[in-house]
Amino acid sequence: GDMRVLLLLCALVAVLAKKRYDNYQVYQLEILTDSQIQFTRGLHHDDELDFWSDTDVMVPPHRVEGFLAVLRNNGITYTLLNDNVQADLDREEMQIEQRDRTRPYDLDNWNTYTQILDAVDDFVAACPDDVTCERVSMGQSYEGNDVPAITISSGSGNPVIYLDSLIHCREWLAGATVLRLADRLINGNDDEAVRMRTTYDWYIAPVINPDGYLYTWSNERMWRKNREPNDNSNCVGTDLNRNFAVEWMNAGTSSSPCSDTYGGPSAASAIETRNVQDKLMELGDSIHGAISYHSYARMWLHAYGYVDRLGRCATSDFHDEIYRVAELAALAVEEEGGQNWQYGPVCTVIYPASGSTVDFAHDQVGAIYSFTPELRGFSFAPDADQIEPSYREQWAGLVAMADAIADARAH
Repeated sequence: GDMRVLLLLCALVAVLAKKRYDNYQVYQLEILTDSQIQFTRGLHHDDELDFWSDTDVMVPPHRVEGFLAVLRNNGITYTLLNDNVQADLDREEMQIEQRDRTRPYDLDNWNTYTQILDAVDDFVAACPDDVTCERVSMGQSYEGNDVPAITISSGSGNPVIYLDSLIHCREWLAGATVLRLADRLINGNDDEAVRMRTTYDWYIAPVINPDGYLYTWSNERMWRKNREPNDNSNCVGTDLNRNFAVEWMNAGTSSSPCSDTYGGPSAASAIETRNVQDKLMELGDSIHGAISYHSYARMWLHAYGYVDRLGRCATSDFHDEIYRVAELAALAVEEEGGQNWQYGPVCTVIYPASGSTVDFAHDQVGAIYSFTPELRGFSFAPDADQIEPSYREQWAGLVAMADAIADARAH
């Protein structure tokens, strides 16, 4: 009896420990002029406002009235997208509760960190005869959790395509989509799947930020950063996608430890960032494509996120070629999913953001074809029924990208 009481108490504490988002609202801003763009970028430095995309922002209830007044004063029109974020999270919890308990994981639902590890092990065990699959470690996180990866190789020194997700741990759809892509690459018997796994070797890391991901399940669903404490601050975490050693702190990065876009105390200060950097450098010239999946914005982005000395968006020497491939990928995604997608450099299409995976892979590793798709949807807590269409779109985009790269290399 005592044990049961203890378990109930533990469950209650867990529920109480979880941050709630009652009456948190999400607004979409209509930003038309340059001055409105500059004004909105200024709002990104307000640690209480949580920008979900370049135009969508989550506002805590005590700030709504003042926030809307400020928008009106600056002539910015807005639409209410969500009047109570907690309602979405409650629905998400219900979906998770209703999942099939007989299986260790469910590729059509949200999976815990442990369930993702189970899926990785299952994929590797199901490896087809024409390739070799392995579960490898990309290293450990700050809290000592493994950063797992799957390698798929046909043993012939094929070029590598690198895929990762959940560097921003609240972007659950990205992780779910990458698991489905890995499943298709290993278990698919169709011509496309066979071609993809025999033409390329694959390195797939579904959870770059395991500490943060665990935290989104246990404590705070909208958590984005890693979980490393910051010196002289009560605020925890570094935005790993602003922490890479490439034009670090150049633009679109905060020096405030309390900010969601805090770039860290120094370049590559976070172990999770170094894990990715080290692996990309080790793969080096063999990488013909690198994709880091994020959600959400319906965009297929490429280098650069940083700005030049005059404060203008920097342009890659390979801009025309990577833009060409981004366009082919984005159009394939559009055709599959029917939604409208934008494509082009991070800095011009969404906003300046330096120190990211995409720029590091492009500049420091020389992986010219380096991309960041921002997946479908309008929320970080989409319905689980979005996993399937997201995967279908991204498979189409991945195949279009891989074929376009192979094509370019053949000529």
